[in-house]
Amino acid sequence: MYQPTGVGDSFRIASYGLPPSKIIEVVNNRLSRYNEDDLTLSAWFGIYEISTGRVTAVNAGHECPLMVSGDGLKEIDKDICGFIIGND
Repeated sequence: MYQPTGVGDSFRIASYGLPPSKIIEVVNNRLSRYNEDDLTLSAWFGIYEISTGRVTAVNAGHECPLMVSGDGLKEIDKDICGFIIGND
C-alpha cells in the first residue's frame, strides 16, 4: 500500500503545477508522517514539456535513468541523486 499511495500522491500533486522536486518533497513528508514500519521507496519523477522538449526531473534514490534518442542511448545526470522517500 505504501508505494501505490506515493505514486497516487505524486500524480495528484503534479496537477497543481509544482516542480518535481517540490512534488517529491510533499510526497515524502506525507509518507514519512505515518511510516511506523520504516518503509522507503525510490523514485525518478519527471515532467516533460511537449512544447519545449524539456524534461524537469528529480531522482529520489532511484537508478539513473537512460535516454534513447536518434544518437543512441545516453545516461541522464548520473551525478544527481537524492534521498529515498520515506525518511524525514
